[in-house]
Amino acid sequence: MTPQQEAFAWLVGGQKMPLYRAYLEAYKVTGPSVASAMRESSRLNKNKKVHERIVEISQETARKYHWSLERVIDSYTFLHDESKTDIVTHGIRKATADAMLQSLEDITDVLGLKQSSKAQIRKATAEAKIAEAKAKEIQKVNQHDDSTLIVNDLEDTDNGG
Repeated sequence: MTPQQEAFAWLVGGQKMPLYRAYLEAYKVTGPSVASAMRESSRLNKNKKVHERIVEISQETARKYHWSLERVIDSYTFLHDESKTDIVTHGIRKATADAMLQSLEDITDVLGLKQSSKAQIRKATAEAKIAEAKAKEIQKVNQHDDSTLIVNDLEDTDNGG
């Protein structure tokens, strides 16, 4: 790896700097534009050796500070519980409510729960569109008594079929 690639990896993996900013810093001698940095930083992050180094540095940093998924969740849970206790004890205040909601949002992010919720929403939306299309077809049949409509309601939609 070049010295610039190593610097980029340290800035992203160790400092948690956004890719484009890390690129601007690591390659400041060449003076890249922001647009160029955004494009090139993405390309550089896809480089196998650079990406592996970023992951390695991130893991070293996490070990150095004794961070783990369990510890992160414990910290967010603590914030949530303290906020909830404060709300019960002193009533709802904006700062406390915001802290509680933010901790919940962060927990769902860390655990990846938002992605599964998005998938459920997509599935429900698709099923609603299918039901709407079937209803329209039934309306068409009701308007034309001489036509026949076959609707397969026996399909198992949960198993993709």
